[in-house]
Amino acid sequence: MRLGIVELYCGTSGQKGFYNSQELGLARAMKPLGYEPVVFYPGKGLSQPEEELTPDGITVVRVPAKAVGVHGRYDWNILLEYGVEAVQIGSDNQIFAPELIRFCDRHGILA
Repeated sequence: MRLGIVELYCGTSGQKGFYNSQELGLARAMKPLGYEPVVFYPGKGLSQPEEELTPDGITVVRVPAKAVGVHGRYDWNILLEYGVEAVQIGSDNQIFAPELIRFCDRHGILA
């Protein structure tokens, strides 16, 4: 099952060089269980998605995002482009989480 790990926070989390990214840790834990994890980070200032494959085989996608403070919103259709079947949303108190959940519901993605 393709699992999207979706981060909405537009602060320093998920930036390259940060130690012990929770999203990557979860992806590493899910991979041996048979999941195919893809981590999505909001990328302020990007004009198109940027994809990278970590040394341990985790796909990381930085998606062009708009932010309201630290609350990130991006084009949720990226989940469809990557064939995501279920998502784990790093929502905390993120104001765009309900919008993302509605998108997933409309497209049959487990949220």
